[in-house]
Amino acid sequence: MNYSVEDILNEFKNRIRLSDFLAKYVNVEKKGNSYVCRCPFHNEKTPSFSINNEKGLFYCFGCGIGGNVLTFLTKYNNISFSEALSDIAKLLGIQLKKKLKILGAKKLRDFLNSQNYLIVILKGILLIEKM
Repeated sequence: MNYSVEDILNEFKNRIRLSDFLAKYVNVEKKGNSYVCRCPFHNEKTPSFSINNEKGLFYCFGCGIGGNVLTFLTKYNNISFSEALSDIAKLLGIQLKKKLKILGAKKLRDFLNSQNYLIVILKGILLIEKM
């Protein structure tokens, strides 16, 4: 079976809480109904890095970096999107059968817009959300 990026992210959200996964990299603390930690992408004294398990997203109110597990892995490990996707697929026991095709920026934007995705570039980070 061929899996889309969305399939893999949904499977991740259904099987692994983002806060539990990120706890392998940072010291996550429960605060009320949410989870917080100090941002691994900049120095700070108090936690401004918020984790939303329900949506499978994180956001740092200090430096503005946010995204999903793939965004975190690419930034934290300094790896490509396809390497991060492969790592998550392995973790979930999903074998990727076809390689990702790299599209030019315009073709990618047109394709994502045609599939009802919202595209935002925030402080150099590409965020893509299904509408």
